[in-house]
Amino acid sequence: MTNSQPQILSIDEYHNLADRGFFKEDEAVELVEGTLVQMAPIGQDHAACLRALLEDLPVFVAQRALVQTQEAIVLNENTEVQPDFAILAYADDYYRARLPQASEVLLAIEIADELSLEYDRAIKQPLYARAGISDYWIFNLNDKYLEIYSEPDELSPGKFGYRTKRIPFINEAIPLPGFPDSLLSLTKIFPE
Repeated sequence: MTNSQPQILSIDEYHNLADRGFFKEDEAVELVEGTLVQMAPIGQDHAACLRALLEDLPVFVAQRALVQTQEAIVLNENTEVQPDFAILAYADDYYRARLPQASEVLLAIEIADELSLEYDRAIKQPLYARAGISDYWIFNLNDKYLEIYSEPDELSPGKFGYRTKRIPFINEAIPLPGFPDSLLSLTKIFPE
């Protein structure tokens, strides 16, 4: 009799697979609750949004926090994800010795298109909330607006999410959480 249960991987086992060349060089994979998840490919709109944010985010948080793009953060012992952007608590060593932990993530940002929107809402959002990440943004490229989530909580037994969801107007300039002097123009991200 064979075991039909999928194997739940730890982060160490996941890293061991990567070190042994299990993944192709251009393969984008996340570890979610011990399961390998193939990430959606990046389209033109997604790439343009990445570039626009990459131009502004590092300037907004310079020398007060760190910005990383599409790099790993650890949410728990068997979940390591790669948000499109993470604004991290400042670390003098730039997290050279270890991966950033959920408690060090000030803002997680996903850029979502038709391939990834449901995943970012249904899977990533509760993961980030359960990990205690205080602020989560989804740049919704389908509907051309920003979804701002805050106040993570256990909304019902075992079900995590955010108590507050806000969708600003397209012509607003939005401050980054914790950086009220930074104003991100949404018209730059979602041009007419």
